[in-house]
Amino acid sequence: MITILIIIVTAVVSILCFSRQDTLRKLLFNAYDVWHHGRWFRMLSYGLVHAGWGHLIFNMLTLFFFGTVVERYFADIFGIGGGAALYLFFYLSAIGVSTVLDLVKQKDNPQYNALG
Repeated sequence: MITILIIIVTAVVSILCFSRQDTLRKLLFNAYDVWHHGRWFRMLSYGLVHAGWGHLIFNMLTLFFFGTVVERYFADIFGIGGGAALYLFFYLSAIGVSTVLDLVKQKDNPQYNALG
């Protein structure tokens, strides 16, 4: 259920950003903006935006097939509620941690952007 919710939220935000470039620019990971202006939310929000339909569909299909398996595994081990919470924590942590190296490396480069 969490995987489906993540897919729905990501799809809605990505589709909105396809036509709203101003929203896309606000959600992209930009290490300079995070480091110098404290916009730490960008370390997670970039995971909600994608470059186009192909990128979005491929990522969401991959998340569906792998995510549902991992979600079930967590539920079997930690119970339904605990497994769902841990799975969501794991997912969000992976998004945030994946930007740490780029944050350190690109913190003084205002031109560097990344998305989901």
